[in-house]
Amino acid sequence: MRSLTLFMGLAVCAVLAGCEKPVHPNDLPVSHWLNDQNTCIRKTAQSIIQSGRPWPNEVIDERPNQLGRFPLIRYDLWVADQLYELPGKGQFLKRNGFDARHSPWKYTSVSGNLEDVLGIPQQKFKDHKVGGTLFGNLICQIDEPPSRWIENRADHAPTRAALIQKLIDQVKAKPDVVSVEVKERDDIKMAEINVTTTTKSYVYSYVPRDMKQELYDGTTAYKAIGCDIRYDPDAELSSANCAAWITLAPGIYIQFWVYQHYLPFLPALHDHMLHTLESSRRK
Repeated sequence: MRSLTLFMGLAVCAVLAGCEKPVHPNDLPVSHWLNDQNTCIRKTAQSIIQSGRPWPNEVIDERPNQLGRFPLIRYDLWVADQLYELPGKGQFLKRNGFDARHSPWKYTSVSGNLEDVLGIPQQKFKDHKVGGTLFGNLICQIDEPPSRWIENRADHAPTRAALIQKLIDQVKAKPDVVSVEVKERDDIKMAEINVTTTTKSYVYSYVPRDMKQELYDGTTAYKAIGCDIRYDPDAELSSANCAAWITLAPGIYIQFWVYQHYLPFLPALHDHMLHTLESSRRK
């Protein structure tokens, strides 16, 4: 009787077409996102389809490496109507781990290892080998007001001196500030903006000597680095972070951060990522 009941139930489902097998997200074609509410995702899907290129478009080495894996040689990254052909070696923009296989917005996670990306030996801190884990995201805010775009709210200026003065002025405008000190640190080639208030002392920002980017309007932007705590190479290791950013187009940017003991390497990471992206533009 139970088998008969089950059979009848399935028959009813078939008749009413209400029990169709759900489509797995990984089986959805990129055209599924043509009507997405997010403009950036929608434009990216349109660009991929109009290009006629496969998606995803990953070139894999047919020869396994020493670990028996097949390395990624090159892959396509689409950001709205911009195509990048990024190298697989030293990859820093990876699949985010939760988007479907054919999602146009899948390569949005900044992850990996700083030493691998920069091609440098593993660094050692206090006799312990600590990995330079990368964190961050590719972010699109073109649906939001320009005031929220990174280029309009992050600290930057046309010259390094102007940026340092801008940071000083910002701090002095706070009502509880007692003093602001700019300390040029030769050990990390950065200016350290130290602030003392009526209740505490802290680092407001770091300004590298040569971390800059030419923005899409032709202006040069010297950038500041924000850190959770003061950089001290002799302090105990912590999970405190230092963050930077790169803008790709109006309202589209990459924000990334590293553990604070990797602060000295952050300008080199910024420049490497910027150079890789700019040299990989194909449209």
